[in-house]
Amino acid sequence: FVGPAYIYIYYKIINFDLSNKIFIKANLKYFIYLFLLPFFGGYYTLFSLFGFVFCFLIIYIKSRKFLKSLLLLATCLTTILVSLVVNILPTIYYIYKNGYNYENLNRLPMESELYSFKISQLFIPAGYHILDKFRELSDFFYLQSAYANENATASLGILICVGLIISISNLLSNVLNREKINSVLLADTRILIAGLFILFFTLFASMGGLVSLYSLLISSTARGWNRVSIYIACFAIISLTILFDQIFYKIKNKVFHYLIVFAAVIFIILDQSPIFSQFIVPQGAQYQQDKNFYSQIEKKLPPNSAVFQFPYQNYPGDVQKYSMDVYAQSLAFLHTTQLHWSFGGMRWREGDWFYRHLALLPLNEQLDIIRLMGFKGITINKLAYCDGGMWITQQTQNYLNQMAKGETFTKLNHTDGLTIFLGITEVFDPTLVARVQQHLAKINYFLDSNNIPRPIQESKIKIDFKNTATLPVVKKITGLFENHKPITYTNSIGTDFINPQANELYNFQALCEYKTARHLALNNKKLESSHVRFKKDVVLVFNHNLPKKFQFVMNTSNINHQNEFDVLIKYGNNKKLITLQDLQSGSPLEFENQHDLPIFTLTVTPKNQSFRDFFKAPKPIIPFELESIEILKIE
Repeated sequence: FVGPAYIYIYYKIINFDLSNKIFIKANLKYFIYLFLLPFFGGYYTLFSLFGFVFCFLIIYIKSRKFLKSLLLLATCLTTILVSLVVNILPTIYYIYKNGYNYENLNRLPMESELYSFKISQLFIPAGYHILDKFRELSDFFYLQSAYANENATASLGILICVGLIISISNLLSNVLNREKINSVLLADTRILIAGLFILFFTLFASMGGLVSLYSLLISSTARGWNRVSIYIACFAIISLTILFDQIFYKIKNKVFHYLIVFAAVIFIILDQSPIFSQFIVPQGAQYQQDKNFYSQIEKKLPPNSAVFQFPYQNYPGDVQKYSMDVYAQSLAFLHTTQLHWSFGGMRWREGDWFYRHLALLPLNEQLDIIRLMGFKGITINKLAYCDGGMWITQQTQNYLNQMAKGETFTKLNHTDGLTIFLGITEVFDPTLVARVQQHLAKINYFLDSNNIPRPIQESKIKIDFKNTATLPVVKKITGLFENHKPITYTNSIGTDFINPQANELYNFQALCEYKTARHLALNNKKLESSHVRFKKDVVLVFNHNLPKKFQFVMNTSNINHQNEFDVLIKYGNNKKLITLQDLQSGSPLEFENQHDLPIFTLTVTPKNQSFRDFFKAPKPIIPFELESIEILKIE
């Protein structure tokens, strides 16, 4: 709904007389509109900014008053940007308190093209159309089409496409046959402006358009550029309604006017709505099955109970676990009100990191921890495993049987057979706390001794997320190369190379075939690697548990007399140079913690650069291998 509001202001400023004053009381309401509109979402505010820049071009070409046109543009953009800053103040404060999130919303520039629209998609009927022929056409198009995703919703529908054609026809007529236009419709400047904006937004946001340069050079955070089709639709509707205006001018019968408008609205709604039997009914049946399953779980457990969900899935989801949708586990939140669920912790934050590390432990150790944390049940989504969840379901049932010592535990199956719930029967186990302490130490966590319950059944334990048992670990490294291809290390949790029966980390990700894991491996406080090299600008991101004073040790190999380079390490305001001899000896560097800053940047540069070297071809840097990185605390 903000699209038409922005477009209304576009028309106002394009028709603004630059000989008048901008900052007067009568214009105050437009600045209030511009200040309030960004409160309703970022995407359309971003689109509007580009629209205002295009307005500036139209105003300047029309008036030839550069400074006045620029002042009008700057006033509009400043109002919007101030509103945006006000909107993101809570986010800025949150980042200040909790640190920047290096994983969430990391978009690649290529995604802006992947999620932009194709011009043909504007004219293709919407999916699940009420008319069979149109539905078949849509299905045929998308079966043969590459990069079909949410951009399929860019479809404008029949009547709005008529408005789009009128807009483009007006534009062509004004360019090619300006002095001989006899049609009142084609001479209408409102349609001309609509045609210009349609052309601009199409060239900008369609696949391969100018947006790819914006994403590459400025920011790739926004990627759903197909949503610009809303602006295109709004401009097309303007042209369509002006066409109706011209018809109504000739036919004076008001009843006819109302009937035409009513019929057009009904037709547009039906043209853009999915057929009930094809779309709503199948989803309704699945919805009811999900509701029945999760309602049964809610009835079986006491209010405010927690349920652990296998497998671990990050949020927002990016890597699909076999055939399980990345948001499949969110169904539990949709259908319950009295239960807590393990899925949904924001990526990179402490809660998410705990569950990621937990997923690296053997299943029995995970179940010990889950049980001691107070979880009352477990769900297993079988689609996440190549064996249909047979192994993990059987092992979990064996554990619960052994724990319950013959007592039966609750077991519920989803109607579709793809999800199972297993209840956890509380049984006192005097050795459980000691076992869990050992399990948690492997992933650098420990129990808060003040919160270990006595007896265990009466309350939940607390796991300390802020203080780890050992020293900090690296969460992420970028700039590494393996076999001349760039790779990114993410604490060995992003690996897809784990088989449930061939690797001790069998519970994290199940694939049907086992591959050798050629990636950096987490080993308490060290990162270890084989066959991994790095070149220029390697960025290391640690967790936020750096000591007040510490030593940074980087162990490398494959260094010989051909290596002619230095390594400059930047940590906050500190810059320290490591020479070839330092690398060979593994000499540590001492640092002081700078406000819990976790980022190190390593830059490899050739030695003995002089002024004359700038006129020569750059000397290739022979990469060396990274064996381990370690942080040592200085007492």
